[in-house]
Amino acid sequence: MKTEIIKVSNMHCDHCVKNIENAISQVENVISVKAQLEDSTVNIQYEGSEEMPAIFRETLKEWGYPENNNENTPCN
Repeated sequence: MKTEIIKVSNMHCDHCVKNIENAISQVENVISVKAQLEDSTVNIQYEGSEEMPAIFRETLKEWGYPENNNENTPCN
């Protein structure tokens, strides 16, 4: 099992946390995912290839939570 921790932008509330966890949990080979509102990180445990972290980042970006790039916007 491998672990990836990603710091993201635009995580502002519990709804954001649930969206992130839902998005990443749908990615194949994900064992567990925990989004932390306090420090805007996503902790992902997974099995799979070295390509998986890029897939996680792309998934998060598609859902509106790009890797921390200081472009925070309010959640809806």
